[in-house]
Amino acid sequence: MLKHTISIDETSNPGTTLKQFCESCKRAKLKDPDDLIAQVESAIKEFSDRGSELVAVGSQFQIKRVLSGNDYEITLDVSFGVKRSLVSKMKSLFSL
Repeated sequence: MLKHTISIDETSNPGTTLKQFCESCKRAKLKDPDDLIAQVESAIKEFSDRGSELVAVGSQFQIKRVLSGNDYEITLDVSFGVKRSLVSKMKSLFSL
Protein backbone atom coordinates (compact mmCIF):
# COMPACT_ATOMS: atom_id res chain seq x y z
CA MET A 1 0.00 0.00 0.00
CA LEU A 2 1.26 3.44 -0.93
CA LYS A 3 0.99 6.02 1.86
CA HIS A 4 2.27 9.40 0.75
CA THR A 5 1.97 12.97 2.03
CA ILE A 6 2.32 15.84 -0.40
CA SER A 7 3.01 19.22 1.20
CA ILE A 8 2.29 22.26 -0.94
CA ASP A 9 2.93 25.91 -0.09
CA GLU A 10 3.82 29.14 -1.87
CA THR A 11 7.45 28.00 -2.28
CA SER A 12 6.56 24.63 -3.83
CA ASN A 13 7.16 23.85 -7.49
CA PRO A 14 4.07 21.94 -8.73
CA GLY A 15 6.04 20.21 -11.49
CA THR A 16 8.72 18.94 -9.14
CA THR A 17 6.12 17.89 -6.57
CA LEU A 18 4.21 15.87 -9.16
CA LYS A 19 7.41 14.29 -10.49
CA GLN A 20 8.35 13.12 -6.98
CA PHE A 21 4.86 11.67 -6.53
CA CYS A 22 5.07 9.80 -9.86
CA GLU A 23 8.37 8.28 -8.78
CA SER A 24 6.75 7.13 -5.52
CA CYS A 25 3.94 5.50 -7.52
CA LYS A 26 6.46 3.62 -9.67
CA ARG A 27 8.38 2.40 -6.62
CA ALA A 28 5.12 1.22 -5.00
CA LYS A 29 4.20 -0.66 -8.21
CA LEU A 30 0.56 0.39 -8.18
CA LYS A 31 -1.65 -1.57 -10.60
CA ASP A 32 -3.09 1.45 -12.45
CA PRO A 33 -1.42 4.66 -11.29
CA ASP A 34 -2.57 6.83 -14.23
CA ASP A 35 -5.95 7.75 -12.72
CA LEU A 36 -4.42 8.49 -9.34
CA ILE A 37 -1.66 10.61 -10.90
CA ALA A 38 -4.30 12.56 -12.87
CA GLN A 39 -6.30 13.23 -9.67
CA VAL A 40 -3.23 14.36 -7.76
CA GLU A 41 -2.02 16.51 -10.66
CA SER A 42 -5.41 18.23 -10.88
CA ALA A 43 -5.50 18.86 -7.11
CA ILE A 44 -1.93 20.19 -7.02
CA LYS A 45 -2.60 22.57 -9.89
CA GLU A 46 -5.91 23.78 -8.46
CA PHE A 47 -4.57 24.30 -4.94
CA SER A 48 -1.39 25.99 -6.20
CA ASP A 49 -3.32 28.37 -8.45
CA ARG A 50 -5.92 29.31 -5.83
CA GLY A 51 -3.38 29.54 -3.05
CA SER A 52 -1.17 31.88 -5.08
CA GLU A 53 -4.16 34.08 -5.91
CA LEU A 54 -5.15 34.33 -2.26
CA VAL A 55 -1.61 35.09 -1.06
CA ALA A 56 -1.39 37.86 -3.67
CA VAL A 57 -4.30 39.66 -2.01
CA GLY A 58 -3.06 39.02 1.52
CA SER A 59 -5.28 36.07 2.44
CA GLN A 60 -4.46 32.67 3.86
CA PHE A 61 -5.39 29.21 2.64
CA GLN A 62 -4.89 25.97 4.53
CA ILE A 63 -6.47 22.59 3.78
CA LYS A 64 -5.77 18.90 4.19
CA ARG A 65 -7.30 16.48 1.70
CA VAL A 66 -7.02 12.70 1.63
CA LEU A 67 -7.35 10.62 -1.54
CA SER A 68 -7.71 6.94 -0.75
CA GLY A 69 -8.33 3.68 -2.52
CA ASN A 70 -7.66 -0.02 -2.12
CA ASP A 71 -3.90 0.26 -2.47
CA TYR A 72 -3.14 3.92 -1.69
CA GLU A 73 -3.72 6.77 0.75
CA ILE A 74 -2.48 10.15 -0.41
CA THR A 75 -2.64 13.17 1.89
CA LEU A 76 -2.43 16.63 0.39
CA ASP A 77 -1.32 19.15 3.02
CA VAL A 78 -1.78 22.60 1.51
CA SER A 79 -0.82 25.85 3.22
CA PHE A 80 -0.53 29.26 1.56
CA GLY A 81 0.20 32.47 3.44
CA VAL A 82 0.13 30.72 6.81
CA LYS A 83 3.08 31.16 9.15
CA ARG A 84 3.82 27.72 10.59
CA SER A 85 5.84 26.92 13.67
CA LEU A 86 8.83 24.59 13.54
CA VAL A 87 6.86 21.96 15.47
CA SER A 88 4.00 22.17 12.96
CA LYS A 89 6.42 21.76 10.06
CA MET A 90 8.01 18.71 11.69
CA LYS A 91 4.61 17.13 12.33
CA SER A 92 3.66 17.67 8.70
CA LEU A 93 6.98 16.28 7.50
CA PHE A 94 6.60 13.08 9.51
CA SER A 95 2.78 12.90 9.18
CA LEU A 96 2.19 13.01 12.94
